Amino acid sequence: MKIFAYVGIFVSALSVAGMLGLGHFRLYYGPEPVVCKANT
Repeated sequence: MKIFAYVGIFVSALSVAGMLGLGHFRLYYGPEPVVCKANT
């Protein structure tokens, strides 16, 4: 049952990040530092 709890927290975290726009940025560009440097 712990798996469902972790999945719920993960999904909720993604939804919150998506609202802030951080989720979409990581989904499309990924957490790679090279992309971050290119954007800056």
